[in-house]
Amino acid sequence: MSKEDETVARGASLPAGLLRERTGRVSSFDVEVGIGELESDSGERFPFHCTAIADGKRVIDEGVDVVFSLLAYHGGVLQATDLVEVA
Repeated sequence: MSKEDETVARGASLPAGLLRERTGRVSSFDVEVGIGELESDSGERFPFHCTAIADGKRVIDEGVDVVFSLLAYHGGVLQATDLVEVA
């Protein structure tokens, strides 16, 4: 398995070249609902659920830089997952 294949999000059903580790910033997060959105460094926006925060926390601050993966959910909609804060 190549290094490229290792960065595919867990559970992904899309081709290996599509889902890779990415970087971005949390643009919004609603604590009451547990849903947020982040913007990748390339300008794409992806929604995420609080359960996608990798360290087990259920809250993340807006403006935090993150590393994340993508996962195709219902209807093929891409959502951010495995969010890790970048120090």
